[in-house]
Amino acid sequence: MKINHYNKDIQYADSKEIFEKTNYLIFQKLSSISPIVEITSVKSKQDQFNGIDKLLKTREGKILKLEEKIRKKDWGDFLIEIIADNRYGKIDKKNRKISITKKKGLGWGFKDYSTDMILYFFEESNSGNLFSWKKFQKTFKENFLNWLELAEKNRNGFTLKKAWNFDQAKKEKFFSLNIAIPKNIFFEAYIKNGGKII
Repeated sequence: MKINHYNKDIQYADSKEIFEKTNYLIFQKLSSISPIVEITSVKSKQDQFNGIDKLLKTREGKILKLEEKIRKKDWGDFLIEIIADNRYGKIDKKNRKISITKKKGLGWGFKDYSTDMILYFFEESNSGNLFSWKKFQKTFKENFLNWLELAEKNRNGFTLKKAWNFDQAKKEKFFSLNIAIPKNIFFEAYIKNGGKII
């Protein structure tokens, strides 16, 4: 069983190599829509908790808030966290919903992020996509119950995946629960919600 360490994951995401790769992709993707003149990383834990990893300044002076999701490998899907900590959240199968006892149990797919955009980046293929956060989350929430049913049955490329973590303060293992959604299916649903694939 592989155990993730949050601090190591943050260091990896903040490494110079990843920072440069994701910045290049952001400049490339947005150049024809809203040229970006500056990208700065956000270090505040509160901002990161609110889904803001980077601030993008456009040529017109507008500031866009960006959340980043970085995966080392490209498995052909988008992995979206539905439960952040199994000690405080679970799937209520009877009522077909996520049941949370503490806010920190809620996965990022359901959080009220104050970001404008989300970048999903795959290091292995050095590729990724930019989405409007509102449309990304709307697409996810609207389709969640159907996708969850498919994932519970391992059908059509949908799966549920656990990521084990370790709570240093309490010396406890816990896991986050994630749903893998095939890219082509997510893209189709996102476009139906008026989203543009960038």
